[in-house]
Amino acid sequence: MKLIRLESTDSTNTRAFHYLNQFDSVVVIAGAQSEGRGRGEHRWESPPGNIYLSVGKTLDTHCLRGLSVRVAIHLASGLAPLLKGEKLRVKWPNDLYLNDKKVAGILTESKITSEKARVVAGIGLNIAIAPLESSTSLSELATINHEEVEQTLVEAILAAFSDRDFASLGKRLRELSWFGAGDHIRFLENGSPVTALFEGYDQNLAMIVRMNNENRTITVSEVSRLR
Repeated sequence: MKLIRLESTDSTNTRAFHYLNQFDSVVVIAGAQSEGRGRGEHRWESPPGNIYLSVGKTLDTHCLRGLSVRVAIHLASGLAPLLKGEKLRVKWPNDLYLNDKKVAGILTESKITSEKARVVAGIGLNIAIAPLESSTSLSELATINHEEVEQTLVEAILAAFSDRDFASLGKRLRELSWFGAGDHIRFLENGSPVTALFEGYDQNLAMIVRMNNENRTITVSEVSRLR
C-alpha cells in the first residue's frame, strides 16, 4: 500500500483517486485541506492540526453495500481505546459523535468499471481543533499520538472494506447508534423536509423509520434528531 503525505491538498479523497491510477491501494494523509468535503454539497472545515486521511483500494462491486456505515462502525470501535471511557457514537450514516457533538466526518466514494470499483473512504477527525460550534475534538480526552491514530484509522477502514458480516455489523451499529428508538427525526425526501420516528436498522444497515403508521427504510444522506 502506497503512503502519500502532503503538507496541504485540495481534498485527500481527490488525491487518493488520482493515485489509484498508479497504485492498487493508497493512503493519503494531509495536514490541511482547501476543499475538504462531506456528503452532498457539504464542506468539511479542514484547518491545520486535525487529521485528514483517505484510503483508496480497488474492490469488487458487491463489496459496496452499506460501506459508509461499515466504515463508521469500524472507526468508532477502533478509536474507542483512546477515549478514557467515553463512547463514540455513529450518527448514521457517516458521522462520529462525541458527547452529542460531531468529532469526525466520513465520506466514501466509488468509481465503478465493469465488476470492479475504485473505492475511497476519507475521514476528517478533529483531534486538536473543533472548527465549528457544533463540533468537538479529542484533545480534552486523550494525549494524541498522530502516527498511532493514523495507523488506527487505516486499519479500521481496511477492516471495513472486507467486513461483510452484516449480522455482526448490525448488532454493533445498534450498540453504537447516536439515534435511539422513538427519537423524532427529520430528513429530506424529494427536496422536502419529512419527520418520522426512528425505529432501528435493517439487515443492510439502512435506517428504519415509522411514518403514517407503517415502517419503511430510508437511505438518505443526512438525518437530524429533533429536540
